[in-house]
Amino acid sequence: MGILDRLNLFIEIYIRIIRSLKSVRLLAPFIILAFLESIWLLALVYFYYPPINRLLTPLLKYFYSDLALHYPRFYFILPQIYKYGSTLALDFVFGIILTAAAIFMLGTDFKQERGGLIEGIRTAVKSLPALILIWLLKTVLVILVFKYGGSVILPLVSDFPFSFFASIFAIQILGLIVSMLLVYAFPAIVLQHQGFLQAIGSSLRLSSKNFVFTFMLLFIPWFILFPIGYLTTAKLIIILYKFSSTMLVYLLFLEIIISIAANYLLYAGVTYFFLNETE
Repeated sequence: MGILDRLNLFIEIYIRIIRSLKSVRLLAPFIILAFLESIWLLALVYFYYPPINRLLTPLLKYFYSDLALHYPRFYFILPQIYKYGSTLALDFVFGIILTAAAIFMLGTDFKQERGGLIEGIRTAVKSLPALILIWLLKTVLVILVFKYGGSVILPLVSDFPFSFFASIFAIQILGLIVSMLLVYAFPAIVLQHQGFLQAIGSSLRLSSKNFVFTFMLLFIPWFILFPIGYLTTAKLIIILYKFSSTMLVYLLFLEIIISIAANYLLYAGVTYFFLNETE
């Protein structure tokens, strides 16, 4: 397939995705996950109120000092705590199943078949061991990129203007590429009932063969979320000193809302392209 054909396919997929955005049914898994993330954020903001404090206060003290839990210091670590909990807890407990269910529903939509959320969850549960292993592998690899990528990338861009921004951007892109290599594993497991190793092989072959195409499918949703993520991490001090802690909380809630559309764009694009190439 030539460059023009790839471009036409990309446009065709995105037209179909945008048209499907009005479907609450297809958005349901991402809305549910966003709702759970909102509850988690609210629990953190009001962690000192009973009965939430009985659970969260000891937990937060275990990972952070007692001094860090007092106002206004707590808000300097709020985005970090929220993202750790959202990624490592909510995503593991609920996100794996809901993402797999979303892929199932998107697959039935692509093939013009019937299939709802409950059926998608049942399908996800049947393949849960393989899905968990893929999630763990991807999460560990991305964590390693973020943990050690800075020491490699920062010296390379230190002489450039806006070197700090450039290093953050480059590390995020590197993490995106690592995620990209495994992005077709979930559709392979859910839609074609492949095993753990077979799904990894399918994803590596498809992503490497269509590197630029796959990268763009991931880059667009990531780029939609990047500005708010950058503000709530790299510009956290400015937000808290020039504005207020309330502004930070609003930005985190806005990120949750935008993530509904971003996650839908990501998994719809990946699922439609996977089925286009394999069926």
